[in-house]
Amino acid sequence: MKHKTIYIGITFRMLSITLIMLTISMFYSCTGIYDSLSDFAKEETIYPSSFDTIVGRIGYERVEIDLSTKGRIPASQMNLAKAKKTIIECSYFNEPLIIDSVCSWVNVTGLTEPGDYTFKIFTADEYGNRSVPKEISLTPYTSYDLEKLEILPPKFIEAKTSILLEWERKLSGLSFDCTGYSYEYTDKNGLVQSGSGIEDIPTFVMENIIQGDIVPVKLTLQIIPKISNTSIIDTINWTSTIPVTISGLAPDVIFLKNPLQGYTIDLNNPEISQTQLFSWAEIEGVSGYILKISTDPNFPDDKTFIRNVGNTSSFELNISDISEFVASGSSKCYWTVLPSSMNTDVNLQKRNLNIYRQLSPSGLWLFDDPSDPFKGIIGAPLIEGSAGTKIILAAGPSESNKALFVPEYSYLICEHGISPKLDDKYVNEYSILMDLKLTSFNWFSIAHINPEHWNGQWFISPSGEAGVGVFWGSSAKYMELNKWHRVIFSVKLDERIKIYLDGELANTIYTDTSWKDHDHALRPQLYILKDDDSWNDRNNAYISELRIWDSALNDLEVENVIN
Repeated sequence: MKHKTIYIGITFRMLSITLIMLTISMFYSCTGIYDSLSDFAKEETIYPSSFDTIVGRIGYERVEIDLSTKGRIPASQMNLAKAKKTIIECSYFNEPLIIDSVCSWVNVTGLTEPGDYTFKIFTADEYGNRSVPKEISLTPYTSYDLEKLEILPPKFIEAKTSILLEWERKLSGLSFDCTGYSYEYTDKNGLVQSGSGIEDIPTFVMENIIQGDIVPVKLTLQIIPKISNTSIIDTINWTSTIPVTISGLAPDVIFLKNPLQGYTIDLNNPEISQTQLFSWAEIEGVSGYILKISTDPNFPDDKTFIRNVGNTSSFELNISDISEFVASGSSKCYWTVLPSSMNTDVNLQKRNLNIYRQLSPSGLWLFDDPSDPFKGIIGAPLIEGSAGTKIILAAGPSESNKALFVPEYSYLICEHGISPKLDDKYVNEYSILMDLKLTSFNWFSIAHINPEHWNGQWFISPSGEAGVGVFWGSSAKYMELNKWHRVIFSVKLDERIKIYLDGELANTIYTDTSWKDHDHALRPQLYILKDDDSWNDRNNAYISELRIWDSALNDLEVENVIN
């Protein structure tokens, strides 16, 4: 046992010495190991950050590409790590396009070849190291696309020495939108004649033309082309040449040149000129002209403004003369010019002319003041009527346009202040505008006019139709849930009630004298969003504007109230 014990002790001692020697050997052999490896290791490369988005817009032989979710900001605000440059590659480019800044957007021009362009856009650092690319494919609009467009032919109306070119409908359509036009031609005296307009229905007269001659007219349209019914970002001048000839059978015609068909004279615009120019094409043998403007297309003397303007092809009419015969409101009018010598055999033209006078409302409520939401901008404050939850201020159609939330069983009382006309007991002619949003549809009264009658007079039906009484199912347009709508009732009780929805005529209800001073005639108090105290009041409504007039608005006036 003694020898065995000594053997084991020696064994452990030898093992310990061996381990110590091995440790010492490893220590000295590893000294400077990283110094020798450093000869083979390279510094780690950190690549620049890439752009965070890529969105393209198509133009004429160019594209615009947005590269930042922050919008089009200066390069100094583009904080992409290590990025110093913008690099654009495209298969159509001979070499990359390099921009010495980090761009939030780029405008790539010179894309004249028709087809699909694929762009790869990188950032790069000062050593040329590139980021991961952003890629997009775009098809710019080119001259190849422009050459495929066709223009609708005009209607030609001939006179002996002049000819009217007139398009019968708008040129805008699926291929492009037209924003204006210009034309140019040379008359028989070698003089270049030209003109322009901002409408997309070109209309102009070529004068002093020899019968039988072919006279080219250069027509240039300002168009915004479309690709797949989406407009590009550029307006292009597109020029076509139209050959024009006057036949030998052409009669004498007084062509009307200005104002154009359907032109609107806005009597409310403070910047409008104090005169309106009327012009026409002169014809041989006429020594004087008469200008006529009327609210009746037949130009009866009692409804027509008549002015002998003498031997001239144009006349500036004072706006005050025009406003006199539309003193009661806006009107769709007509104008013409005829020879002062009535025995002259001449064909005449007639054109529509809109004359717009804004009618000030008798009452206006906007609900934008949190401290006094019921106050009238024009007229007395509204009175809250509530049999349940109170009316509160709410969000309207926009941040600056507030509204009232009118819960079920609550309503507004409007003391409009309009007086009945002579011999009328109540107000039989008026217009009311309401901007409304409903969260559900049922039989819901939006106006209770005669408080002595148990039921309301104006309703929104379960299908979203704005109507009166029993006249349902004939509207041209219906409301939508959770959407703001402008509802206008134009009332002239001995003739008609017109209902407009968002500026469009939705329904016309023809009436007669039996309607006067009855349920739909205004009493001193008008109840908005009110009915009897049963289920017809059970609806929540939002209202952001209320207006009332002491006249029945016509189509033209409603159109201008909406715009």
